[in-house]
Amino acid sequence: MSIIDIYYYTFYKFYKLFEKFEQTRWLTKEKAAICIGTLEVGIYFSLINYKDVLLQRNSSFDDYSFIVISIIIFLKWVAFFKDEKWRDYLVLFDSWPKNKNLKGSWLVFIVTVIIVGNFIISCVLFSPLRG
Repeated sequence: MSIIDIYYYTFYKFYKLFEKFEQTRWLTKEKAAICIGTLEVGIYFSLINYKDVLLQRNSSFDDYSFIVISIIIFLKWVAFFKDEKWRDYLVLFDSWPKNKNLKGSWLVFIVTVIIVGNFIISCVLFSPLRG
């Protein structure tokens, strides 16, 4: 499985999660893309926080951060909104055996928890630098 397949599989799992509940079926594609983008921004800011902790400095939201977030948004547009390629992945992943999809669901869940936990830990470590 390539990185792109893993990326689309993560999108697929978030998409299916929002499709499962009747109240959240509107703008499902957009919400799944926002979830992935949020995880990516969390990874980016975790790295910034760890860098600040190691170098004992206090970074601010600068032009470089704006550029990185803009790139993340652009990549979401290319991957999910520019064409309908993501629909092919939905069909592909729906055809997977239930056992394989269950393992993938757990993998996406664990990676998501690790990313969120990592972000929280980096913020806790960074908090003394803020005063």
